Amino acid sequence: PVITAGGDQQCAAFGNGILDSSSLLINSGTGAYLLSCLETPPEVQDHVICNTAAIPGRYLVETSVSPCAHRLNTFLANCYPELQGSHSKLDDIVTEVYYGQRQNDARAQSACGLYQSLAAAICPAKSRLPLCCQQAERIYLSGGLSQSAIYNQILADTAGRTLYRWRNVQSTAIGAFASAAVTLALFPDYLSALKAVRAYDSCDLYHPH
Repeated sequence: PVITAGGDQQCAAFGNGILDSSSLLINSGTGAYLLSCLETPPEVQDHVICNTAAIPGRYLVETSVSPCAHRLNTFLANCYPELQGSHSKLDDIVTEVYYGQRQNDARAQSACGLYQSLAAAICPAKSRLPLCCQQAERIYLSGGLSQSAIYNQILADTAGRTLYRWRNVQSTAIGAFASAAVTLALFPDYLSALKAVRAYDSCDLYHPH
């Protein structure tokens, strides 16, 4: 069988457990996106895109933020060429600055400021989404930058919310597989399919300080 599950954002949202407006996804990749899911399409709003979701009969709403990882890669190339594009080494530097263990280092301070500016741009963008999405009970993280623990912590501190990140980061593949499993009648509904796929997975939690 050939099965169409949805685009990458739709499948990633489903794979992260974004089934309705009670959950929200911050996807930090080359750009940053905030996504949630509704049972009825919202009114047209500036800076908000509405698509059909990976779950039939539901709608994915998303809003985008300025370039995310692209800004970080540019910063690395210009200010830390000796790191040769290593985000993990930059994370160590930012962690030391953020927790006051490295001072009087202008370049490191700039790196930490970049992480904080990304979080400061992303968190307020939630206000563009419908009110029910803004009041989401859980906020999940995905995308390449979500592999950075200090970036996630700065996001949690800026948002003032506990943030969740699945340890198995292949959310797009998980969403596509769970959707296909329902289509093939291996599971009766989308929630049970997703629970089965994530049965042996767990989330890292980032609590605000």
